[in-house]
Amino acid sequence: MKYLFSILLLSFIPVVTSTEYVVLTPNWEVGDTQKIQLKEGFIKYEGDSVVQKEVTVTDIVIKVLEKNDTAYVMEWNHIEEDIERVNVEVDATDDFMEKRIEEMFAGNFKLRYWTNTSGKYQSLLNLDELISAMNDSMDVLVKEMVAFDEELGEMNEEEMAVFSEMMKQMIASDAFKNEMDRDIWNYHAYLGDTLVADTLVYYEDELPNQLGGQSIPVKGTITIETDTVNHLLKVNDLKEINEEKTREVIQETLEMMGEDVPNLEEMKREMKQLSMKVTDIENYTYHYQTGFLQYYERNRITLAEGTRKENFIILEEVKEEGSNE
Repeated sequence: MKYLFSILLLSFIPVVTSTEYVVLTPNWEVGDTQKIQLKEGFIKYEGDSVVQKEVTVTDIVIKVLEKNDTAYVMEWNHIEEDIERVNVEVDATDDFMEKRIEEMFAGNFKLRYWTNTSGKYQSLLNLDELISAMNDSMDVLVKEMVAFDEELGEMNEEEMAVFSEMMKQMIASDAFKNEMDRDIWNYHAYLGDTLVADTLVYYEDELPNQLGGQSIPVKGTITIETDTVNHLLKVNDLKEINEEKTREVIQETLEMMGEDVPNLEEMKREMKQLSMKVTDIENYTYHYQTGFLQYYERNRITLAEGTRKENFIILEEVKEEGSNE
């Protein structure tokens, strides 16, 4: 979550502050491209051994289509996707659907969007076009799923139409639309901002409870570092989440679910005894002369009972062979 400058106006303790400023603005030309790789999923460790893993790896090409006095028009093209799994059971129909969607849209799922001249993301330009294409594909996909799955194969034409319409409503939902440009938001998060170089800030904040219960206190540290040799600016945000409050929120959630949770009382007793540490990390690295993002990571690390689980989203530039940039 990018809210550095809002917290600087609230509760913070600056420890080291320079008087040097870095303005993150793009220096892009029409035709400029960048290859990046998106990794999203989780890895669970026991010691140094991976005991469970599910990571989706997507190759993406970003291209500058237009440039004028007020805006850049950009293209975000999903080229290829692969899923890496270790000890994760996957429903055969879900696996079939994932692969068919990848086959249908690989290399053809292009998000066009615009930014202002500072590189600040504004909005998608072809959202309606993309939703229409996905809706057209959904009718084909539902028929293929019905042919693949014996249980679904019992559906008649009317039931298939209802199922297809439900899928289309999901595609048209605000939540799905927000998910479509989530990574673009992350990429452009600090572009257009002026940052104080080489700064360390301690702050306190709260994480909202998505279920509407009590929020969770966190203590955070933000560091801003500049590498003048390689022209890089790094923003690192580390949050340590209050362990006791985390347990309370989980227990509160279990209470809300009530009878829907098997062995509720046993789970509540185990939760009271559970030793758990949760840390949120969010890192950005920009090349401040070009404005291209080099690396982005959002990672929630949970340590509990001898295991470590990392839930993450990573965007990373793919270097061309022989490139020193």
